[in-house]
This record gives sequence, structure tokens and C-alpha cells, in this order.
Amino acid sequence: MADSVRATQLHDEYTDTPEYMALLRGALHLMKQSRIDLLVVGLPVALLHLKKAALEKAMTGTHDVGGGKTVTVVKALAVAQPQGALAHYASVHKKMATIGNEQSLIIDPGSRTFDWLVARGMRQVQKQSHSFNRGMSDVLRLIAAEITKDIGSPYRDLDAIDLALRTGKQPVIFQKSYDITRFMPMAEAVAQQAVSAMKQYIESPHSLQNIILVGGGAFLFKKAVKAAFPNHKIHEVKEPMFANVRGFQLAGQNYARTVMAAPRADQGAMPSGSKQ
Repeated sequence: MADSVRATQLHDEYTDTPEYMALLRGALHLMKQSRIDLLVVGLPVALLHLKKAALEKAMTGTHDVGGGKTVTVVKALAVAQPQGALAHYASVHKKMATIGNEQSLIIDPGSRTFDWLVARGMRQVQKQSHSFNRGMSDVLRLIAAEITKDIGSPYRDLDAIDLALRTGKQPVIFQKSYDITRFMPMAEAVAQQAVSAMKQYIESPHSLQNIILVGGGAFLFKKAVKAAFPNHKIHEVKEPMFANVRGFQLAGQNYARTVMAAPRADQGAMPSGSKQ
């Protein structure tokens, strides 16, 4: 089951699939709200401009969440995934007042994509920000292929490999603990390739005041990132896998306070002395 779920995430059209919509509606059901005024969702950096409008349109409206219940999403806002992490980092480190004058690099190795975003303040520098399909799933599948060759039988338990990489708890294969540490150089090579490709986009590394590493693959990519930026301190956050979504909440709150709360142009300004 886990393998089939992972497979749906390995292409750029994932947000257009029934599986994505099913997961969305499952999340809406768990929120236990019949109406959501603003729903913030994320996209890989490289897909933001291509998919933003269509995803926001698909998110809005009334969704059947099962059990005879519906949830109405009034407005949706799609943002680049690492932008959420930047907001979360600034909030956690009490930098909301100062980060507007700083230049930051947010690196987000996820399951399918390796994303990075260069920002001046909270604004993305588009030509230096990008993503490509070189995430943790590539590492897990590469190791699974090597195990398959070694044991002479198809091995597809990617969750067991992921757990071993994160905790050191080795997978059990044919009733024996299987040492996957021999494959660590291969895993680290994937991270090095991704980080090296990213560096080609960064025009002025010396100007970066914050380098922030987040995402589910942060633990594996940390060594390559530190090697690539030896003169910088690499900032991390607790529970890096959730950094983006926690930042989405902050971005949504800010959007609701500013854009959504502002008087609409078609309403016009309220004349002086008028009653509301």
C-alpha cells in the first residue's frame, strides 16, 4: 500500500490526480469545519507559476468529504513550498521585523522534489529559485534496487529503508537484520548532485544572510549543504518536515489580515460621516 501511494507522487501532474484530491478531502474532513475562508496549499518552486491558478481553482468550492458532510472553501492560495519554511523560521527565531532586509536561501529536500528558494525579505527571487525531481524517493529506490540485486529477490519496502536512514534501525530481511550502511555513499552522492546543481543558480552566495535547511530529507542533505557553503552557518528548525505547513498558516493569517481584510475596489471608500 505504501509503495502504491508513493508512486502517485513521482510526477509533475500529481496535483491533478484523484489521489491528490482524495488526500485533500480527507484533510478537510479532519479539520471539522463546514466552511474555510482561506486554504493555503504548497507547490514545488518550479511548478508554482505553471500550476498556481489551476490548483487554486480546484481547491475552491464545495467538497464532499464523506458521511453526508461537505466543506466549502471560499478562497485558496497556492505558494511555493519553501516560502512557508521561511515564514516559520522567521517566526520561531523572532526575526519577522528584521528578515525583510535580509537575503535568505531556503533549501527543502522533500520526497519527490529538491526545492530551493532565494528570497529578498519575504519575496522570492525567481531566477535564482527552482526545483527538480531529486528527492528522498530517489535515494530510497536506489537503495532498494541495490538490496534487490544483493538478495536476488525484489525488495520494495521503502518505509523500512527510510526508517533505517533516519534512526539506524536496520530492516529485517529473511529474518535477519540487514546492514544498509554500505549504501550510504550512494545516498550522499544523490544529495551532493542536487546541491551542486542548486549552487549553479545562486548568483551571490556571499550575500546570503540566512541559509535554512528544512524538509523530510534535511537529515540526509545536511552534510552536502554544509560542504557547499563552508563559510555559512546552516540554520535548522525542529521537526523540519512540518516547517512548510506551519509557515503556510502564518502566510494565510497575514494574507487574511492584509489582502482579504482590505476594502474591495468595487465597494469604494466609505464617505466621511457615513454609517456602516
